Amino acid sequence: ANSTCLATADCRPATYATPATPIAELPGAQAALVAAIDAAGPEDGGLTPSGPALQGAIDQASSWAKAHPERQVVAVLATDGLPTLCEPVEIADVAALAAAGRRLNPAVSTFVIGVVGPTDTDAPANLNTIARSGGTTRAFIVDTAGDVQKQFRDALNQIRASGLSCELAVPSPMGGQALDYEQVNVSFDSGSGPADLLGVANADACTSEGGWYYDVDPAAGTPQRIVACPTTCTQFQQTDMGSVQIKLGCKTRVK
Repeated sequence: ANSTCLATADCRPATYATPATPIAELPGAQAALVAAIDAAGPEDGGLTPSGPALQGAIDQASSWAKAHPERQVVAVLATDGLPTLCEPVEIADVAALAAAGRRLNPAVSTFVIGVVGPTDTDAPANLNTIARSGGTTRAFIVDTAGDVQKQFRDALNQIRASGLSCELAVPSPMGGQALDYEQVNVSFDSGSGPADLLGVANADACTSEGGWYYDVDPAAGTPQRIVACPTTCTQFQQTDMGSVQIKLGCKTRVK
């Protein structure tokens, strides 16, 4: 007797955690990225392994973020359908993966882009559930009845302009040395040039002047995150061309 394989899938998150092209800066990374996309395509009758794909993307984002604490890293789930293959297949369980990414240090937010047709009436609400759990409010819905390329590009541009994270991972010094928490500075460049932010003792010490603080007082424990004060957080979230740099080795500038 002959057998025919109707559908194949890899349900291991580790498979999806391996990027088709390494994360790198644009425009230098453009050629490799476009080539990888052009070489890929959906299989006829292919199903949708959303769970392991999202978990793999979050794992890769988390690993890269830890190695580049000065960068904001997010995961983007782009899909043309709801989960139909590999555990988990329930929307609530896939959303739980996105929520777990938000609890990582540094946190990884999940954005969702859904490419759906006019008859896919349940898809937007379900994809919104995943996006909300990932900390990004709602999914971007691309309607196949319209200009798909433009809608998809617009969604990516909105994600790119979503602002900087208000929490950064505390970096590790080179050579495995112990970090001196009194020799850490945070620099913010909104596009007009970098400027050092002033450190404050804790959240209660934040004022309208902004600044940053450790999530844990170094005298009482081991900090894991650098947190922007509310005023500075607002500035982070309002910039689409800004950057934050963590600098080691010079005495912390404080109020």
